[in-house]
Amino acid sequence: MEFVVGLLSFLIVGAWAAVALQRGGRVREASLWTAIGLQAGVLASLWLDWGYSWVDETAMHMALESNVWVAVPHGLALLCLLGLMRWGRDFAPWASVLSALQGALFVPVLLQVERNTSMSFLALAPILAMFAAVLASFLFLPSACVVIPEPGSRWHRIAFGPRKGLIAAIEGLGDLGLDVRAPGSVFESGAAAGRMGRVGVEVSTVPALFPPAYGLRVRLVGPAQAPGALPDLPGFAQRERLRVVDGTVEYEGWTASGFSVEPARLQAFVRGLAEGA
Repeated sequence: MEFVVGLLSFLIVGAWAAVALQRGGRVREASLWTAIGLQAGVLASLWLDWGYSWVDETAMHMALESNVWVAVPHGLALLCLLGLMRWGRDFAPWASVLSALQGALFVPVLLQVERNTSMSFLALAPILAMFAAVLASFLFLPSACVVIPEPGSRWHRIAFGPRKGLIAAIEGLGDLGLDVRAPGSVFESGAAAGRMGRVGVEVSTVPALFPPAYGLRVRLVGPAQAPGALPDLPGFAQRERLRVVDGTVEYEGWTASGFSVEPARLQAFVRGLAEGA
């Protein structure tokens, strides 16, 4: 029963975290505060009964009397909460890592304490605390992904290295008079928006979940354009589509790795679409 409930919980929370990553805003905030609540619950379980059947024993009593290791997961919960209090949302990546470590340590820690005490830990409190730790690691992820690593750092190279060409190309759209925005999460590569002649231009970079891929989207909103006036696909990505929908020209490119695009090529493509509109 515990396995089935755990599997369903992980699937639901994993799906919720994926939606929060894509939608952001209040959904991401709800995920963060839920994860904080779960970690507070893990810490509070120190004072609950961790014994099983006729045994009445709190984790706090065991930690103080003989087996301090039983409090290791609770110590990690305290680190998560203190880190978030000190650094706020910037601590979310570390909170996710600590929560994952916490969930992984629950079983070996409890098995070791069982050997020392000859007591089972199948009570409701430790099982719920273990589930809470693992679920929190998923729910911290949406907030963790909007913490941009320091430019030039190793983590920045890991997060954005495969897309540095696309990031530079979008930054280059400022030369066309568009307003450029830096990446808002580790899955984005920036955005640009503005007007070119008679049309409004929107360039965005968004991730796709199924199948996982990075996306480049260009939209030109203006006078109706005939499909025959569209240029050839630019070859920026592995999968591309260019179409006209109700007078809006839409380009979408999706790739699981890097984009084959340089600033001059993206500028020429956007300029060509705008001039043809």
